[in-house]
Amino acid sequence: MSSSEYQRLLLSKYLSYEGSQSLFVLDEPSLGLTQRTQEKMLKYLRELRDQGNTIILVEHSEYLKSMSDEVIEMGPGAGARGGRILSQGKYQSPKIVFPEIAYKSNAKKSFIEINDIEIRNLKRDSLLVMKNEINWAHGESGTGKTSFIVHVLANEIHKNIHGTRLSFEDYQFGKIKGIADFKEVILINSGLERISSRSTVATYTDLGGFVRKYFASLEVSKKLDLKEGHFSANSELGQCLSCEGKGVKLVEMHFMEDVEFVCEDCQGKKLKPYYANISDGHITAYEAFSKPISEVLPHVRLTPKGKRIWEYFKILKLDYLSLDRTLISLSGGERQRLQLLSLLDRKLENTLIVFENLTSGLSYHEFSPLAELLHQLTGTGNTIIVIDQNSFFEKIARHHITF
Repeated sequence: MSSSEYQRLLLSKYLSYEGSQSLFVLDEPSLGLTQRTQEKMLKYLRELRDQGNTIILVEHSEYLKSMSDEVIEMGPGAGARGGRILSQGKYQSPKIVFPEIAYKSNAKKSFIEINDIEIRNLKRDSLLVMKNEINWAHGESGTGKTSFIVHVLANEIHKNIHGTRLSFEDYQFGKIKGIADFKEVILINSGLERISSRSTVATYTDLGGFVRKYFASLEVSKKLDLKEGHFSANSELGQCLSCEGKGVKLVEMHFMEDVEFVCEDCQGKKLKPYYANISDGHITAYEAFSKPISEVLPHVRLTPKGKRIWEYFKILKLDYLSLDRTLISLSGGERQRLQLLSLLDRKLENTLIVFENLTSGLSYHEFSPLAELLHQLTGTGNTIIVIDQNSFFEKIARHHITF
């Protein structure tokens, strides 16, 4: 299932609820929905409300905000910079002015073309994707955006490159042209592959390594012969032996939910207390991983690569995250932007990159920097398809694919 299909499946379950005195909290229910579908969803939300229930929508959709009984604007920023109520009351239409975005497009147009496609009960005569440009795929839910683009097109390109399938859906098509020069296929959605409960922002990016190297290079660390591993919760050198670097202890209960306690030995710092409290005069090793990145990296000497990653964090509005933040705790939008950051640092060429619901969790203030980075990727010969209902892509995409 695509992320929006899964979201709609959950909505169909909860919107059919019959009862009163319940609180519903829906996080980005407009994910992947056109305004027409949002209007249908709103009808059932109002029925839930009229039964005597309270509904909170955590949303950026201007339509759903405008149709709500009460609007609570939170901010002023994200993460640690937020949490304040900026305004509360009836909806007030914002003055959204997007800056003019002018990009140089390739003079010569070339396309991927696949025709006579059938998958499940869906049929399409042809699908055209403009190469080395941003393509915007949009349309009503259930029209096959993910099926045709991910399960057929991306799958066929992956087979041509690696000889293996990305998807095991049954489908058929007539001819496919224009895929011979691709070197890789990358799919980015709200999930993150190959992550564990211990995966963090630090382990997913290289910034954790830069910070550990920095603390290992301090004079006090050299005198104690400390290595980078002494500042890692995943290394036996540095991790708290009592909680094995988890920061918490889990007590398994037979007939109740398991109970979690903060580790008494490290006080939740995950590192052996002595190493966790080593400081450069501004910040301790523990604080370097637990505070927002924006408060940490200005004190840390970075290599050119580290500085480049740090710049991407700021552009993508992710600098409020901490290095110790677990990936499973991130929102779908945060995960996608983190994956986009990793792509920019890999210097990809001749790659098909497919994004699903990229603007999930973003306000309109953050669209323009995102557009700059997408165009940066196309500049090295990559082809981008964005499956998203946000009309902002109408301005920045060279080719539109309507479903």
